[in-house]
Amino acid sequence: MLRNLDAGREDTVAFVREYRFAKRGPSLVLYSSGRDSAFLAGVYRFDCTQRRLQPLFRHAKGKFAQPVLDDWGRQAAFLADTDTTKARTRPWQLCYWSEKQDSARVLADSASAFLPLQPTRWTISEHARPVFSEDGSKLYFGMAPPLPLADTTLLPEEIVKVEVWAWDNNRLYTEQENRLEADKKRSYPVLCYPGQNKMIPLGGPELPDWRFQEQRDAGLALAFSEEPYAKYAQWDGGAHLDVYAVDLKTGGKKQLVKDLRCNPRLSPAAGYILWWSLPDSAWFAWNARLNQTAQLTNNRQTRFFNEESDTPDYPSEYGLAGWLAGDAAVLIYDRFDLWKIDPSGKAPAQRLTRGRETRTAYRYLRLDPEERAIAPDTRMLLHQYNDDSKAEGYAWLDLASGALSPWMSGDFSYTRSPLKAEKTGALVFSRQNFQTFPDLYFTALPGKNTAVTTVERRISDANPQQAEYRWANVELVRWTSLSGETLEGLLVKPEGFDPGNKYPMLVNFYEKLSDGLHQHRAPDVHRSTINYTMYASRGYLVFVPDIPYRTGYPGESAYNAIMGGVTALIGKGFVDADRIGLQGHSWGGYQAAYLITRTNLFTCAEAGAPVANMTSAYGGIRWESGRSRQFQYERQQSRIGGSLWEYPMRYLENSPLFSLDKVQTPILILHNDKDGAVPWEQGVELFAGLRRLGKPSWMLNYNDEPHWPVKLQNRIDFQTRMQQFFDYYLLGTPKPRWMERGVPPLEKGILQGLEMGSGQ
Repeated sequence: MLRNLDAGREDTVAFVREYRFAKRGPSLVLYSSGRDSAFLAGVYRFDCTQRRLQPLFRHAKGKFAQPVLDDWGRQAAFLADTDTTKARTRPWQLCYWSEKQDSARVLADSASAFLPLQPTRWTISEHARPVFSEDGSKLYFGMAPPLPLADTTLLPEEIVKVEVWAWDNNRLYTEQENRLEADKKRSYPVLCYPGQNKMIPLGGPELPDWRFQEQRDAGLALAFSEEPYAKYAQWDGGAHLDVYAVDLKTGGKKQLVKDLRCNPRLSPAAGYILWWSLPDSAWFAWNARLNQTAQLTNNRQTRFFNEESDTPDYPSEYGLAGWLAGDAAVLIYDRFDLWKIDPSGKAPAQRLTRGRETRTAYRYLRLDPEERAIAPDTRMLLHQYNDDSKAEGYAWLDLASGALSPWMSGDFSYTRSPLKAEKTGALVFSRQNFQTFPDLYFTALPGKNTAVTTVERRISDANPQQAEYRWANVELVRWTSLSGETLEGLLVKPEGFDPGNKYPMLVNFYEKLSDGLHQHRAPDVHRSTINYTMYASRGYLVFVPDIPYRTGYPGESAYNAIMGGVTALIGKGFVDADRIGLQGHSWGGYQAAYLITRTNLFTCAEAGAPVANMTSAYGGIRWESGRSRQFQYERQQSRIGGSLWEYPMRYLENSPLFSLDKVQTPILILHNDKDGAVPWEQGVELFAGLRRLGKPSWMLNYNDEPHWPVKLQNRIDFQTRMQQFFDYYLLGTPKPRWMERGVPPLEKGILQGLEMGSGQ
């Protein structure tokens, strides 16, 4: 049904299976499966102004797919299958219509000369939606090799189903299997010039990844492939690429980069291809007009690489704000500031903000979601974040004059996704802190030539019930780690906190979380972590320490950071040293398990999806992606810094499993049997080892759930059991029955054991 909202009229088209509106013109194209001989299956164009349904292609038994219009609705393209045989490989056709034609014509089919013939003739892909360029001169669609067909003469008991894993395949078998459905639908681009009946096949298995200018009008495209080096990702993590510039007039390809870890981008006007080279920690750009490559940064003026990176890998970039119109300059971030860079590499870099001096990071907020490039005289809205106070706000940067004008700021977290009205200078944004719900605020944007002022109005009150509850406070705390570093973290205190009293404390951690100082934390049943607000309302302190890491010693790094912070808080006199619990999930779960092998300070601990044995986890599979876990240890989060054969002792020393005999801390383990990130067997190894040694331990496994409970009933159950566990050890509440006797298989799903038992 199509309703004209102004006139109140309504039109109906029957049995529509798929439809698509023109972006700018008042029309849509649709595929209907038809009703009878009076209304055949086919593709139709509906003119919304004239309220007229125009048939473009009709066929009583035909099938159609992927209908599209150009921006103004003056051209259409779609796929058609009118073959009435039972061919198992369907002969899809690409059809095209323009307003100069009465009906659509076939542009390409399975017999077209441009289709590759190896290993067998390719076909038009039914899975690739055609795309018109913005100017309407180009049409992109997909081609694909035929899929292998099973021998239908075999009986089921005659079919052999065996996996053959080959050592020299580019990808591990499990990764290939994970990509199977995507590979079945994979297509490779073909460029068509409809006015010339010209076809240029572009990609193939050897060059599968493509990036086109957004409007697709340009004569240049970016293509790259990781296929020759896909094996390296098993231990490197990141992909190595060959990068090409492609002439869309001829299909000619020029290789720009070979075997490099990088992330290439095509500039908006397609005048440059830009990439961050990880081994060089530098930005490079290839100039299409001059056919020259220039290194744009060298880290002498500032460090464009991630200064805080503590993984054993090349540091990443801080990213781009965007490009100036006409590719005149690219705006690149360092840790704090925004830099204007000449992509030809000739003019010196220009710093546009002065954030490093005050440790304030500035980031561009794109208010127009359709913006492709930034006008050189625009006034840019920037988000600002102070690294010391964690305070945030907004500021305006006038590109023409270079003036930076603060607009809003305070001890809040300001949204990085404000919403501007399309045709007026109105802005809706939100801000929050621990005690302030992120309601919506309305303000008028300052005019281009007017002073920056702020008049804001709150337009929502979405959480009035908060006033009925005891709420917590949060503060930033600093201490000296056992290795001598000054660290920071969060301390959440109950309402009415009295430093003369002693409180139980939960310690929760995951890498670095202190940047979330001003985050509002409404009570919820989280999938993996404690809710700070809820536990504080029950009288707990919650300590959230940041953890910096030293390559090769992730467990010891956590110990140095966390123990330094906990002992510093105990020294302040308000923490009950006999009532401290640990809680972490995934990487945090591993660290919780490691810590209880190094200290008996903690009364109890909960570890979710923990790695217990790095030697077996190193050889495990991330089942959600099918990838080997080796790269995590050699290059990324697990931070060992090399293979198991290079550093066997690091793997052993950082594995809780080999020191479980030292554990004196009761532990609750959460690990689900469909975990696609950390193999479930890791939780089993930890639990079985503790059980063998007679250590108090419990394991929760929510059947068929992934890395954490997803279903609401399971999240509620997990949070309930975790609260009961902590309350028993830290508040002295009665022990629930599930902690006394578990939940036997006979009772699973029937008797949950959440009621309190008889013992203390």
